[in-house]
Amino acid sequence: MYKLQATSSGGVTGLSFTAKVMSGDTINILGKSYYFQNNTQQNYSVPVASILTGLLSGGVAAGKAALADLSGNNAITQAITNGLTESGRSDNGTNQTPKAYINYMFFDEQFNVVKIGYSRVGNANAVKDHFSELQKLPVQKNGYLYVYVSNESPVAVFFDNLQVVHTRGPIIEENHYYPFGLTMAGISSRASEFGKPENHFKYNGKEEQRKEFSDGSGLEWLDFDNRFYDGQLGRFHIQDRMTDSFPSQSSYLYSRNNPMRYIDIKGDSAWPITKEWSDQMISDFRTFVSNRIQQAYKNKERYTCEDLALATVIDFASQNGLPLVIQNGTGNLSASGNTYDNADDFKCAALATTAASDLPNNTVPVDKNNVQPGDLLLHNENNPGITNHTQVVSSNTSRAIVIYQGNQGGGGADPCGFGSYCGQKTQQGYYSRATGDYSNTSLKTNKPGLLNRSFIHGARWNFKNWNGK
Repeated sequence: MYKLQATSSGGVTGLSFTAKVMSGDTINILGKSYYFQNNTQQNYSVPVASILTGLLSGGVAAGKAALADLSGNNAITQAITNGLTESGRSDNGTNQTPKAYINYMFFDEQFNVVKIGYSRVGNANAVKDHFSELQKLPVQKNGYLYVYVSNESPVAVFFDNLQVVHTRGPIIEENHYYPFGLTMAGISSRASEFGKPENHFKYNGKEEQRKEFSDGSGLEWLDFDNRFYDGQLGRFHIQDRMTDSFPSQSSYLYSRNNPMRYIDIKGDSAWPITKEWSDQMISDFRTFVSNRIQQAYKNKERYTCEDLALATVIDFASQNGLPLVIQNGTGNLSASGNTYDNADDFKCAALATTAASDLPNNTVPVDKNNVQPGDLLLHNENNPGITNHTQVVSSNTSRAIVIYQGNQGGGGADPCGFGSYCGQKTQQGYYSRATGDYSNTSLKTNKPGLLNRSFIHGARWNFKNWNGK
């Protein structure tokens, strides 16, 4: 039991409790009060300083702010004064009922007042249970709860069994970050979790290497799966494994040095959709394809026919922030969804599930005599209407259509690293414009008049469809 009685020096406060609260929490306050006689004398205000002193004197709020700073903050002191003097504090009683209360105040992280409430004592010579007036109090903002008893009247009031029941909501930690990942401590918040392990999953959901050494120190790096990231520098400490795809950028950059626009999901190069397949972009793609498939041929890279075609368009789209949707027997594989963590995951999924027979669903027909670099020549020799082979066009001149192709047979390393692979080394060939004869320069084979056969069709990637138009 706790006795409070105001004097001419001012109102007094007594039992108090401070708690760290998070938005979504619920507070129930229990307590009882009793007094013998009504008040017929003057009431005295509780000094704001005594409330701030109680708030900061112990518990979770201790050391979070200086008393002088809060006392000198007019917005804070005025809000507390307004709460202590508002007309509602005279409700539930008469002029002679002591102005004695169980009070609560919610503050945000910067100790700005969020809400003030109270429950006044009841009638003389009767015990009042305050729970019905102080139950299911919702926490609106992360910050602090201060509960205390007070008496502004010069008669003795007794308080007993003051309790606070704090029911946690779904939020136990809220972090705000600067663009490159350092925590904005002033507006971040964490619930008091005594004895529980600290949450190490921070910026972008990555695990922070903190306090992992025996002396309590740590690297304070973030584990992005493929690389460790230092938010203090805004840099990775090892190279991007896809650095050859971005020769104009440092291989240590985080999200292309523009975290407001891009994101590195696993420490690899990001694939944000930032552009459309414009005429200029399609022209750039044609130049890219010619160079890329020649490189695959020189490096003896292994592909099936459809995988070579798919790999070139996926590489270009991922490097230039372009939309891409591959339709196959499993459905639509979209680069703009959240199914794939990075360009490699998308590429491997497309190569693993897309057959040559799926390519007509991703292309539009063009005259095979007017194909351009990056276009495809689709073959359905074995079964009319079902594509069983494709070739990627490198160039088309008055003399010849030069193509590169993958093929099935043999074995070798899977481009996605899953195991054995049926792709052959990239092959080169050409069609004579004069005769239609086909020559495979890699295998040194010839097929007279092949281009003129009806089962070969020209096809072009459906760029406009990928734009959603």
